[in-house]
Amino acid sequence: MSEYVTYDNTAELFICSLIASMYHMALVDGKYDPEERKYISKTIQKYPEYFDSIRKVTNQFEKANLKEEFIVNLLGQCKQQFNEDQRMALVEHSIEVLKADGEIHDKEKMLVKTYLYSLGLNPRIAEKMIAM
Repeated sequence: MSEYVTYDNTAELFICSLIASMYHMALVDGKYDPEERKYISKTIQKYPEYFDSIRKVTNQFEKANLKEEFIVNLLGQCKQQFNEDQRMALVEHSIEVLKADGEIHDKEKMLVKTYLYSLGLNPRIAEKMIAM
C-alpha cells in the first residue's frame, strides 16, 4: 500500500483532490491534450498558497502504480470531510477538464461515475453532470 499525503485542513484537501482528479481525468483517455493541460495549469494558478501541496500530490499521483486507487483514497478522505454539496462541487469542477478538449470519451464518463460512487454520491447522475 502506498503512503498517501495528509492534509492540514479541508481547503488543502479539496484543492489537492481537485487537481489530482483533474489530472487523472485528463489522462484516462491515454493522452494529455494541450487544452486539458492549459485548464489544469490555470486552475492551479488560482491557489498559490497550495502550490507545495499540489506539487506533492501530483508527484505522488505520477509515481502511483495504481492511479485509480490513489484517487479513490483521496476521494474517500473527501467523503469523510465534506458535505454533499461540497462533494458535488468537487466532481463538477473536475468534469470541466473533460470538456476542455471538446470530446468526452466513454472511459471519461465511467471515471465520473467512479468518482461519484467513491464520494458517496449517486453515479446515475453522471450523464446529467457531464451535459451541463
